[in-house]
Amino acid sequence: RWLAATVALGLAFGSKLSTLSFVPIFALLAVLPLYPDRSWRGAWRRLWQYGAAGAGSLLVVWAIFGGQWANFDFQSSLLQPLNAWRGPMPTFWSGIEQILLISSGGRPSFLLGQFSDTGFPLYFPIAFLVKTPLPLLLLLPVALVMRLWRTSTRARALFLFVPAFLYFLLSIQSALNIGYRHLLPMLPFLYLLVAGIAASSPEPGGAKWPRALLGLAALSILGSTLLIHPYYLSYFNAAAGGPEQGGRILIDSNIDWGQDLIRLQEWLAANEIAHVKLSWFGTADPAYYGIPYEPLPGVPRHFDLWWNVPFDRDHPAPGLYAISVSNLGEPPLRTDEKTVFAWFRAHEPDARIGYSIYIYDVR
Repeated sequence: RWLAATVALGLAFGSKLSTLSFVPIFALLAVLPLYPDRSWRGAWRRLWQYGAAGAGSLLVVWAIFGGQWANFDFQSSLLQPLNAWRGPMPTFWSGIEQILLISSGGRPSFLLGQFSDTGFPLYFPIAFLVKTPLPLLLLLPVALVMRLWRTSTRARALFLFVPAFLYFLLSIQSALNIGYRHLLPMLPFLYLLVAGIAASSPEPGGAKWPRALLGLAALSILGSTLLIHPYYLSYFNAAAGGPEQGGRILIDSNIDWGQDLIRLQEWLAANEIAHVKLSWFGTADPAYYGIPYEPLPGVPRHFDLWWNVPFDRDHPAPGLYAISVSNLGEPPLRTDEKTVFAWFRAHEPDARIGYSIYIYDVR
């Protein structure tokens, strides 16, 4: 089991640097009295095993990086003296540094029609409430009460809830507010916690409603998944108004990563439209997909156009405009300059491509 934990932790670090958030969480979990052996000796033994697995996981990460050995390339003034030295997997350590720098400094973000250059304290709580399927939101408190109430299931429930809750608290402290995706690591813990409802009456003749409730929840999640197909990224639950209202609450990777460019090309071809004024969110070149376009302010390919606006922002010229919902929020601009697409934000789109590109027919 120690070897499996070592490999799993190494693979986690090698695939997602945000695994760093779980290092202190798992360390705390090792010393909490949630195990049969609740002595301090047992706690120290678990902590040592966890530390050994963590050290071993670095060998797995090093193997993933192909045994890289080169000069370090840190950016912060505190660590730059280390750049004179060579060491293992400098790319990995630079990535860790970047995560810490970005999380502390933040990036421009959008929440409920408001803009911030340093993030919102309520960003992740609201994102969790509007992007998480309703069955999980409704059953989570039920599962907590049912499993914490029973002495026999309390430790297991806390073993699942504590890491998810601590990860959520760490997320709230982060100034990097760009997507619900940063909460995804805590969801497996919550789903396992809710699934424990099925074991609430294990004895013969026990109540069958917990399993029935869980079955209905699973069917509901399956139904909502089928309804949002194939626009999974843009999912918002019914209480938030569904994906149609999502752009009023959150933008960026919550809705839009440029995934609807192909659908835009198909829509233009189906409607025999030969030209469109386009502002898209992503790194892909629309010309690659055969989209005949005139670039509008957008990121990142035409980032400079934010400051060299090619149209009258107060009275846009007649024509067909296709604007990414993320760019409508104008996240790259300073708060006092967010006026480029103000006219469009004040008008309802004439059509939508998926849920991430809005069409405006200006006449």
